[in-house]
Amino acid sequence: FLEGVVVFIVIYLVKMKQKFQGELILVYACVYSLARFVCEFYREPDFGLGFIFWGMSMGQILSLLMFVAALLFYICIKFKKVNI
Repeated sequence: FLEGVVVFIVIYLVKMKQKFQGELILVYACVYSLARFVCEFYREPDFGLGFIFWGMSMGQILSLLMFVAALLFYICIKFKKVNI
């Protein structure tokens, strides 16, 4: 519940200073994936999978991949002026 509120506040603040089209969805993906990564520490790992890599669950690994992808898109769009 609280991670949703934090994500909403961040998106609301970014909306007021939005610089390019698509920025909100990329910021949402970054913030949501970080919140999800933290929440996964408190969840029981998936049955049969356990901890996979460096003590991380599958949910944490996928959240980390989502964060990296969103961050790369954000950097490419912001600095290279690529229109989507």
